[in-house]
Amino acid sequence: MDNSLTTSTISTPSRIDVCIFIDPLFDFLSPNGTFCKTYGEDDCVPIISIHKSLNKLYQHLKNHCPSIDIIIVSSVYEATQFETVPNLCTTAEGCKVFLDDCPVDENMPVSGNHTYIQKTTNSFLTCPEESLDRVMQLTANRNILVCGVTTVSCVSVAVNSLCEGAFCSKVIVARNAVASRKANLIRESALLLEWADAMSRGE
Repeated sequence: MDNSLTTSTISTPSRIDVCIFIDPLFDFLSPNGTFCKTYGEDDCVPIISIHKSLNKLYQHLKNHCPSIDIIIVSSVYEATQFETVPNLCTTAEGCKVFLDDCPVDENMPVSGNHTYIQKTTNSFLTCPEESLDRVMQLTANRNILVCGVTTVSCVSVAVNSLCEGAFCSKVIVARNAVASRKANLIRESALLLEWADAMSRGE
């Protein structure tokens, strides 16, 4: 099984079977969200800016690629779970999917080719067993595109989990649809290079 990694501009979506959106939520992507209010708008510019790319990708897949399964991964945290950013994803507004006309949420977790899951840590593997079973079924032996925020945390954990689990065929990281805070850009660049290098070696 080819558990390989690459970066992509999503120019050939026909190679993709499943797209996983990591935390496309108000609290991360909006200037009025908890992440931006905590760290400051300047530090969060890359994350705020990625919202347009994420929404463009989502609309393209939704309207033109009905055969591609879409998994929306949302975070639901405790108010004091993170000392540096308290109250992140603790309210209905903060946990709202920040993509135009997305049909799924906690009240309707499955709709057509959309699946919505909630995680309680930076790993999507912490979602409820029923949701996890569905994710495993959707990703088994398929090509997975991963996008969202943040690259150095939840996106990285998702990529590692998908590869180490050895159940999907290929993991593709959408380089133009992932982002981190400015403070973490060096770490993010290192991760993107590492993933691209892994692909070039065929790992």
